[in-house]
Amino acid sequence: YVVLCSNCRFDCCWIYINCIYVKNEPIKKSLSPNEIITSPVSGDVIELIHVNDPLFANGIIGDGVAILSADEVIYAPISGVVSVLYKTKHAIGITSDNGVELLIHIGIDTVRLDGKYFKSYVQKGDRITLGQKLLSYNQKEVQLEGYDTTIMVIVTNSKKYDMNCYYGFDIREGEKIINIKWAKGKQMFPLVYRKQVKNEI
Repeated sequence: YVVLCSNCRFDCCWIYINCIYVKNEPIKKSLSPNEIITSPVSGDVIELIHVNDPLFANGIIGDGVAILSADEVIYAPISGVVSVLYKTKHAIGITSDNGVELLIHIGIDTVRLDGKYFKSYVQKGDRITLGQKLLSYNQKEVQLEGYDTTIMVIVTNSKKYDMNCYYGFDIREGEKIINIKWAKGKQMFPLVYRKQVKNEI
């Protein structure tokens, strides 16, 4: 299904949550029992409830953390495939090989800048590796335009997993911020087809 980000509600920016189609048979090749999400920037990690946007603060999009950072370059917090890249370059979605769907969202309401001050170094469909340069932006100019530059790191399919989110301290880029474990009692199946669906709300 699709969730309309409140940051973007005036500019028709959509957050896609991938639909996953699976076989009826349990996977024979075992997947990793957990997945580590690292920080895409250095800074102060805070709980989502402190974010000045109810869609993030209330966990409607998914569980995760927010980072107050002076860094202007966003690095891949996980290896996988770029599943979503907004033309405004203020947000990017990554799907890991294990099916974890991650959203990195730069700032509050920054979609209204229509890509001004933002730059991307990857394209939708690109395979990326942990630590790879993804996005950059001019933080000073964005702030001078009056925008909050808090960076959100969200697992959009977090309901599928047991997750530990780490916050309340300063962190360096590349250090662990989220530990994901497969939810107890859920059997893993191989991903055989992935399709993006867009429905207007």
